[in-house]
Amino acid sequence: MIYFVKSESGHIKIGYMKNGRKRMRLYELQVGCPYKLTLIKQIGGGYEKEAEIHKMFKRFRILGEWFLETKEIYDFISGQEEAATIKRKKTVVAKKTTPSEPKNLLYPKNNHLIAFNRKCKPKDLIQ
Repeated sequence: MIYFVKSESGHIKIGYMKNGRKRMRLYELQVGCPYKLTLIKQIGGGYEKEAEIHKMFKRFRILGEWFLETKEIYDFISGQEEAATIKRKKTVVAKKTTPSEPKNLLYPKNNHLIAFNRKCKPKDLIQ
């Protein structure tokens, strides 16, 4: 899937992602960018199509996958069909059950016995 992301700085990123996790990808990009980013559109395609689009707009390239925000790029984007987003099924995670009574194990320390349970500190154990 190919995505087009607009930056408030006047740039557009044309990139590729394997699956439709647009929210996560936008978050990843936003973390490293001081300007607000907005997803403009996603279209179908792979690395080859992304490379073709990059080549088509090479005169507007700033650096890497970032391009100047131009009418030509917007015209191209508006002529593309929106890719269907992949809806994932929610994964149901079983709740962890805790035993009603914690298991106590005995460890010797300074000729004494201490009860070991989940609240025991590592410094209480003999190494």
